[in-house]
Amino acid sequence: MSYNGAILTVMGADLSGGDYPTDADFTYPVPTTGLVDVWTADHGLTLDGSTVLSWRSRGRRRLAMAPSSAARPTWSATAADGAPGVIFDGADDVLIAPVLPSTSGYVAVAGRMPVPLILGTAQTYLGSETTSTTRLRLGWAGSAGVAAIGNLTYSDLTTGGGLGAGAAFVLGLRYGGGAAYLRRASAEVDSGAYTGGVGTAPFAIGGNSTLSSYSAVTIAAVAIYSGTISAEAATEIDLALAARMGG
Repeated sequence: MSYNGAILTVMGADLSGGDYPTDADFTYPVPTTGLVDVWTADHGLTLDGSTVLSWRSRGRRRLAMAPSSAARPTWSATAADGAPGVIFDGADDVLIAPVLPSTSGYVAVAGRMPVPLILGTAQTYLGSETTSTTRLRLGWAGSAGVAAIGNLTYSDLTTGGGLGAGAAFVLGLRYGGGAAYLRRASAEVDSGAYTGGVGTAPFAIGGNSTLSSYSAVTIAAVAIYSGTISAEAATEIDLALAARMGG
């Protein structure tokens, strides 16, 4: 099919007569209890060459889309350690999805950073508002220097460590009941308190929803959960996301 004169390649959908659901749309690669939505880089991508025009979630079929043509990331069948990945350039690439935050839940991502990922004092691990390209930006917009799940503000999530350049990762932020827990490689590596209410910004992948900061990152999968997610349940989610990576 053509779109503004371009030939589109579509993964996981037959567009010959419309965007019809496929079996994969209703096959979840992650635990479903509390699941809001999940995006995997092997499914639901509408491409113009290697440029991502949209990324459709599984089940809910929500479209994550760039706010402009310049903000579109790219896709590769082997970017995530030999598995499919969506590649964000750290300059202006971002996808925005119509998902609002809840007061408790879990957000997790599997991928690879081409530059060292710093996990430091009061930084946002999933939703950074800092200007450094060594922050992973994914989540809902919040204030500078605080973790951003809506405008829930997490204080002093510190690890004193990070990930080396090119390192594969599964990172997550589990929150609820006045506490937040940073997870790395299926373990809770730090915790902190949160205060505040739920924001109204949409979910952003690869940047922030205010279009002011971005991350250089390859993403294989993103999952959003709401409600009380135990550490044990989060581990199951982490392992499922890790399986989306190759290698």
